[in-house]
Amino acid sequence: RLREVDTGILYIPKTSRKALVSIEDARYQNVYSETLEINKFGSFSGDFEVSEEAALGDYRIRVSISPGNDLRGNNEEARFSVLAYRKPEYRVEATAAEKDYYDGQKLQFSVDGSYYFGAALDGAKVEWRAMSTDYFFNRYTDGYYSFALEDSWCWWACERETEVLAEGSGKLDKDGKYQLEIPYSLEDKSLSQIVTFEADVYDPNNQVVSNRVSVPVHKSKVYVGIRPKEYVVAPGEEASVEVITVNPDGTPKPNQKVTVKLLSRTWNSIKKKGV
Repeated sequence: RLREVDTGILYIPKTSRKALVSIEDARYQNVYSETLEINKFGSFSGDFEVSEEAALGDYRIRVSISPGNDLRGNNEEARFSVLAYRKPEYRVEATAAEKDYYDGQKLQFSVDGSYYFGAALDGAKVEWRAMSTDYFFNRYTDGYYSFALEDSWCWWACERETEVLAEGSGKLDKDGKYQLEIPYSLEDKSLSQIVTFEADVYDPNNQVVSNRVSVPVHKSKVYVGIRPKEYVVAPGEEASVEVITVNPDGTPKPNQKVTVKLLSRTWNSIKKKGV
């Protein structure tokens, strides 16, 4: 769709327009140039076939609209890559020693590289990184409970915070293996975390094959969930809440001592003149 200059309102073109499309290859040679009709919905499409002798690298596609003297920003461009595919000659596996970890434990990961005919990928370069992201506990499926403080919990459309924990490099040993440990504390985290370990392995021809593995790191060996039975109550009525305790795998964990606190939060609405 096109955007009207004066008001900024999106609209379907009221007059007949055409799209002028060109593609430039990695050698700065023009390899495609077409004038495409814009349909009644304000869109257009075309095809570009990459030849077997095409130059490899970054390509640039440019689009302008004609007539376009009444349009703002009438020249747009984007980039895409043309690459040669080569079937990998070896495989890479990334694994974690445990399916679940807990606060304060050392995370143990390993990388295994081998040729498809069976030989170990001895001495291959390894580049690795470990990243953490918020884990919204979801292994309990019998109803919706909050398993963290209100300001940290989320049920849907959750925006997770991700950070790099560690990164480094090394080489596979004579058996095609590389192992490492990463100490990890959740002391400054309000939620449990998912740690993702990624490894890139390079062969003597500098071809790279990558793999990854993710594991949860729990703040505790028990999760406490809470939910209200009524989300709105009138003054003088009783408000009931339900509390559960479960294992990290989502199964019930009975006979746990839980301290429940009731807090009051007041929302003040302030009217401002002109807003």
